[in-house]
Amino acid sequence: AHFPAICRALGHRVVGIDVAYPLYEDACEVFGVDRRTMGVYARRPIPNLGKRFDIVTALALNFHYESGRGYWSLDDWSFFIKDLVANHLKSPGMIYLELNKRRYPDGIRFDEDLLRWAIDIGAVVNWERGIVTLSFPSANFSPSEGIAPIPDGARASRSGVLP
Repeated sequence: AHFPAICRALGHRVVGIDVAYPLYEDACEVFGVDRRTMGVYARRPIPNLGKRFDIVTALALNFHYESGRGYWSLDDWSFFIKDLVANHLKSPGMIYLELNKRRYPDGIRFDEDLLRWAIDIGAVVNWERGIVTLSFPSANFSPSEGIAPIPDGARASRSGVLP
């Protein structure tokens, strides 16, 4: 609720989506944030929000873990990214994800396979903070062609610091 409210206060038009949570619902109402109550699920398109966006953000995301199913596969992530690009993102546009760490038998860390995959598709990755940034600088990207490295000089980095 606080991030969309700050963006709105800075003059941006914002639509927030999240699962039902009364505190966030009340805060968004107070700050005048357009908040839609819905979940994000593996291999299900996000419903039409009535507009396209310059940037799509997901902060401290937890939707990639589904009770009874476990963590998303790379194919699930690919579906999610393709859906965002095809149906929700303007061109040029950007996707910015801040991951949560996940539990492994030997400890807690960011999903290394996901971060490597993100680099393979052209993302800038900050390994220490679990941040993935995908920029689509032109209309040259076609989701029907699949996820591929991003053209026009976009950079990828294993230890990247975000611009």
